[in-house]
Amino acid sequence: MCVTQPNAEKRSRAAPSNIIVATYNVNGVNGRLPRLLEWLRETSPDVVCLQELKTDDTKFPAQAIAEAGYGAIWHGQRSHHGVAILARGRAPVEVRRGLPGDEDPQDRVVTRCARQLVQQLDGSGIGEGSGGGTGGGPYRPGSGIVAPRLLKEVKAAYTEEARLRNLEGDVVLEIVVRRDGSVGDVNLVKGLPNGLNDRAIAAVRQWRFAPATRLGQPVDVLVEVAVEFKLR
Repeated sequence: MCVTQPNAEKRSRAAPSNIIVATYNVNGVNGRLPRLLEWLRETSPDVVCLQELKTDDTKFPAQAIAEAGYGAIWHGQRSHHGVAILARGRAPVEVRRGLPGDEDPQDRVVTRCARQLVQQLDGSGIGEGSGGGTGGGPYRPGSGIVAPRLLKEVKAAYTEEARLRNLEGDVVLEIVVRRDGSVGDVNLVKGLPNGLNDRAIAAVRQWRFAPATRLGQPVDVLVEVAVEFKLR
């Protein structure tokens, strides 16, 4: 997180003298959502850094957190990691996703600048518009973007070779959910051998979503999803 201290004159006129920044190892944001919302009501921190989300981008409980009065950006991963930043009464602006030069798919980092706490925001991070956008590409969830919601999930089938080797795990994909709810570009983030990557991609291309929205209008959005392979 980048924290910029305003000068004394601006601080006295427009900014609070103290900003409460809290960290929370939530250890599964959906399973512990009631406790998280209760804690937000009890403590009212200005900024919250969540870790161990244990959910992918499409299942982050953005609506419930927004109803609690917090904007959010997040970088999820099912079953293991995932981080998020919440800002009370504001939509955070994302300035970096991931560690510079680090291609480890297990890493989850998302960065925002605390200066934006006192600024009205109008952009998503990488989509068109102002307030942090660079134009021409899909948005990311958070910063005024309502995340897409999965409506139809097609399960990926095992290859015979992977089944014989008792392979289990997740294939992590970065996908574009189009404004019509279909799946566009698909990129591999973390894979598995023996043909499971292709099976995961083929399945995800058949998924359908309620699209992401910005100011009530459908938009293209870039999210990460995980496809689980588990022998029963």
